[in-house]
Amino acid sequence: MTVQLYNPSSSRVLRAQQAWPILIAAAHRGEILTYDELALTMFEKTAAGVLAGILGCVAFWCADYDLPAITSIVVNKVTGEPGVGIPHQRSIPAEQQKVFAYKWYLIHPPTIEEFEVMEKKYL
Repeated sequence: MTVQLYNPSSSRVLRAQQAWPILIAAAHRGEILTYDELALTMFEKTAAGVLAGILGCVAFWCADYDLPAITSIVVNKVTGEPGVGIPHQRSIPAEQQKVFAYKWYLIHPPTIEEFEVMEKKYL
């Protein structure tokens, strides 16, 4: 048996699965992440433009289950807001507070199959 690693050719649904625990850990700590910080954690380098589809899978999953928009805590370092293409329909600061207050560790994480449904349905 070998440990599986994410690699440059990993699909966005696999990358969404990778992002999930990073996002809920940040939410648990009440932290805002920049796109660069998330990319450095996931890819060990900045990755402009790569996170939109990945975070889209997560955002749409949260929306489908009427959960706070956990992706609202990932922001552009200049504007302090989520990027274009990342769905959010609420006041960002208010939504971030809902994300911080939500008990993310009490729910089962989304499966790859659920993220695939989000990808096919919305992206």
